[in-house]
Amino acid sequence: MNYPLDVGGVGEYPVKVGSMLLTLVEPNPGFERAYNRWYERDHYYAGCLVGPWLFAGSRWVAPRTLKDRRWPADSVIADPVDAGSYVAIYWVERGHHDDHFEAWAVPQVIELYAGGRGFPERTHVHTALFNHLDSVYRDDDPVPVELALDHHYDGLFILWWDARSGPADQLHRQLAADHLGPLLHGFLKRTFGYQRIGQFAAERRGVSLQRREGDITFGFAPLGVYDRGLGDPHGLGQLARGHTQCLSYRAKPA
Repeated sequence: MNYPLDVGGVGEYPVKVGSMLLTLVEPNPGFERAYNRWYERDHYYAGCLVGPWLFAGSRWVAPRTLKDRRWPADSVIADPVDAGSYVAIYWVERGHHDDHFEAWAVPQVIELYAGGRGFPERTHVHTALFNHLDSVYRDDDPVPVELALDHHYDGLFILWWDARSGPADQLHRQLAADHLGPLLHGFLKRTFGYQRIGQFAAERRGVSLQRREGDITFGFAPLGVYDRGLGDPHGLGQLARGHTQCLSYRAKPA
C-alpha cells in the first residue's frame, strides 16, 4: 500500500481506538433539563473532549418505549432495570489510556468539582472503562469503529456478556466466529467488543455496542425481530436473551 495515496482497509490507518469510557446516568427527578444543559454545554467538553488523546464522543437517550424492552428484569448493570436514561460514550486512542485518564481526567474532574462545576443531582448507574478488543463489520468497506461516534446513527444497543469461563477476549473471539456474522448480515451494521479494565486475568465480562440504521424505536436486533414474530433463523434472539444484559438507546437530539 502506498500510504496515503492508495485506498486502504479499516486496519491500514494509524488512528486506533484503544479504550472506551461508558457512563450510564440517571438525573434525579425534577433535574432532567438542568442535567442535560449542564452536560451538553459544560461537562461533555470540559470533563472529556478537551482532554488529550480522547478523540470522539456521543450521547444517547433511552425513552420509556426502549426501557420497557430491557432484559433481564434483575439486571446487574442497571438496578432497577429501567435506571439510566442517558449514556455517553467516548473513544481514547490506543496506547494513551493512562495519558488521558490518569494524567489528565482525574485531576481535571477534581478541579471542576472543586470549582462548582459538578452536578450532584444525578446517579451514576454504570460508569466504567473498557479496553477495545476487536470490531466485526458487515460490509467490505465499512465505517470503522474510530468514526462510529461521529456517524450519527439512529440508534444504539448495548449487550453485556458474561463468559462461563475464560477471559472476555476469548468470549469475543467465540462470538465473532460463531454468531456475529449472521447477526450483522441480517440486521446490523457493525459490532464493537470491549473488556472491562481491571483484573484482566479474572475478568469475564464483555460489552458490545451495536449500531443499526433506521428507527430503532421499532425494535432492535436481535430482540426486535424475535419479538415481532418474524422468526429467528439463527437463534440470535435466544442467544442474546440467554447470555446478556441489554440496554438500548436512540440518538440524543441536540
